[in-house]
Amino acid sequence: MALIGLGIDRLSITPAAVGPIKAMVRSLDRGALIDVMTPWLADPRAPLRDVLTGWASEHSVELA
Repeated sequence: MALIGLGIDRLSITPAAVGPIKAMVRSLDRGALIDVMTPWLADPRAPLRDVLTGWASEHSVELA
């Protein structure tokens, strides 16, 4: 999810990860995530993983 928020639009993943990643991408508002990534990266007080997990939960993003 962090890579997508940074603007990466091509991922190389193992076949076993296709299902969970596909579900996450389909449930994600990419534009909204990109908009919030810059402020998060500028303020490193909170671990990015925790911030992303909280944002995903608030926005009904499917995380495996």
